[in-house]
Amino acid sequence: MTVDTLTMTRQLVAAGFDRQRAEAVADALQAANRDLVTKDDLDRAVAPLATRASLYRALWLQTGAIVATVAGILAIAARLP
Repeated sequence: MTVDTLTMTRQLVAAGFDRQRAEAVADALQAANRDLVTKDDLDRAVAPLATRASLYRALWLQTGAIVATVAGILAIAARLP
């Protein structure tokens, strides 16, 4: 979130703050917002995790398919004379 400190300072002065306090409040709010995470930041951070999760899911499905195939082959082989 971008903070327009000049506009905020002007609004606070208009509301009765002295200029020094208005600037201090605007600067403090701007400093507090530096560490906030935006939705885009979060999406970029989570995207590799989602990709990794889908890869693990695909590997589990492939492993399940291989196990089922081997079990089927063993069942057929057990019926052979």
